[in-house]
Amino acid sequence: MTRLGMPQLAYAGLSETWLLRDCGDRHWLAIAARLGLADPDFRDADGRSAYAAFLGLRLTQARLGAAREHDRLDVQTRLSRPGPARHLSVHDLLIGPQRIARVELLSTFVGRLRPGDNHSVARVSVPADTTGDTTGDATDDAADNGQSDGDTGLPPLAQRVRALRAGVDLDAEGLLAPPATLRFSFTPCPRNDFNGAGFLYFANFAAVLDRAAWDWWHEAPQQTTAVREIAWFGNLNVGETLHVGLLGVHRDGPGAGHACELRAGDGRLLARALTRRRPASASAPEPQP
Repeated sequence: MTRLGMPQLAYAGLSETWLLRDCGDRHWLAIAARLGLADPDFRDADGRSAYAAFLGLRLTQARLGAAREHDRLDVQTRLSRPGPARHLSVHDLLIGPQRIARVELLSTFVGRLRPGDNHSVARVSVPADTTGDTTGDATDDAADNGQSDGDTGLPPLAQRVRALRAGVDLDAEGLLAPPATLRFSFTPCPRNDFNGAGFLYFANFAAVLDRAAWDWWHEAPQQTTAVREIAWFGNLNVGETLHVGLLGVHRDGPGAGHACELRAGDGRLLARALTRRRPASASAPEPQP
């Protein structure tokens, strides 16, 4: 149980950045507990550091504006393993009996082929996680490559990762092509935006998307995120610049939602994201089903 104070709160309610960081930490700790580790110190077959890197994120049913100072926040976490090297966590956020958000995270184990170079990140096997594995799993290929295998049994988040990797269907997502080309550039700071493993932290991709939206439209500050979906392709090195490009805007206007892609300065695609906003007047919590 967390008492909400200034570190957990933002201008209009619960801080999305804090929330994602907290759920990311819970995800790593849950994997460590599943593997019988005291700490999330994952190692590949050669004993080198491995990391549970996120392939996809989905924040849904979010009413972040319902959170107030001194509220008690209960985060209920469940972890599953949809395939070899894959872990899916679901985090339900409750204030009293009311659910104010759900966060889903899908990860795979990765390591660097070249020390200190985030361009060299590749999937690795962690022996502690492979006990009992005999064959691959369709979930791995679908999430990594965006290939359709006809398997409707994939977890919903894996399906969304696959869809975003394939591209953004503007019509299906209720979006329109932007009336003008918009781009936002941001050079992440190693003291604020990178984590202890040397990666641009996944939660800060969402923060950069908010910086871009504020720069483009100065969205009403009372608005909060209702839905956020991100699929990742890669990461940056310290000193590189992140470029956000607008792909589409919600039919009700850009302040209601948008789709973006994030690229490195050399053009590498790093992530695609969908965002839906909730006006402050719609921040009341929903009953827990």
